[in-house]
Amino acid sequence: RESRKNKKIGGNKQSPEAKAKERQQELAERAARERERQLERLRKNEALNEDEETEEDEDVNLEKKKGSGKTPASVAQKLFGKALSNDDEEWAVVFPKTRIDPGEVVPVTIGGIDLLVVASRDGEKLYCLENSCSHLGTPLETGMIEQRPAEDKKRTFPITKEPDMEDCIVCPTHKTAFALESGEVRGSWCPYPPVLGKMMGNVKNPAPVTVFEIRAKGKNIEARINSPLRSETEKKDKKN
Repeated sequence: RESRKNKKIGGNKQSPEAKAKERQQELAERAARERERQLERLRKNEALNEDEETEEDEDVNLEKKKGSGKTPASVAQKLFGKALSNDDEEWAVVFPKTRIDPGEVVPVTIGGIDLLVVASRDGEKLYCLENSCSHLGTPLETGMIEQRPAEDKKRTFPITKEPDMEDCIVCPTHKTAFALESGEVRGSWCPYPPVLGKMMGNVKNPAPVTVFEIRAKGKNIEARINSPLRSETEKKDKKN
């Protein structure tokens, strides 16, 4: 009787190899179930997308028949989840007006673009530029705001007054100054540190940073992120 009991107990024990094999099988089954769930979700999403495309095509055909001239929703419209007029479709809300104070620099990311929004010290102007130095791509958000002579403005002779000044942001890495309004370089290219900065500046020729239109509308600050501003030269050429 004792021998039979020992055999029975011994028969219920599982070897480490068997346990490992059972665990592997359990994990494989779980992974298979997860794959099935993912495939099912993909099928449902594809079906929903097909339905949306069909509805959108129907809406476009209907608008064409009416002669309204409207086109399907733009990428910006889909991205920000609201219908925009043709005049406003490139503008995106950056943040509320209360988010920024005079003289403050606020980094934001809109539509995958890293931007800087800067308010002048007197609170009269807002600027928006890419948060990336045109030299090595380092962030500008910790740079100092300084006033530099506006080099692109002609001065009459005889010179009887100080040159016009404009707000600039100074790159914290190599101290290049960029005009907040135009993005153009003001002063020396990569002046810091002495000697070494000039050598680093030879890696790339002087280039402006990209600036964007910005406006206050209602309670918000908005930026026109789809199209950067033209350079001052392009503006002058157009006027001429």
